[in-house]
Amino acid sequence: MSSAEVSEVKSYADANGLLVISQSSTSPTLSIPGDSLFRFCPDDTMQGEAIARVMREHGMRWIVPIRRGDT
Repeated sequence: MSSAEVSEVKSYADANGLLVISQSSTSPTLSIPGDSLFRFCPDDTMQGEAIARVMREHGMRWIVPIRRGDT
């Protein structure tokens, strides 16, 4: 489901040819070409650019970023 769960099963899936499908995993550290992970959403690097563009279009000038220190 999320990046935390995906990171727990990813190495097993890659080693055994299993496909992992996630609707909400967004960690860029899990973006590895040719692996067994398929995501329905882009990773956080793309989401950040998209939300910044939308915020500028709506006249927002300041943000306070908050981040968690995990995947």
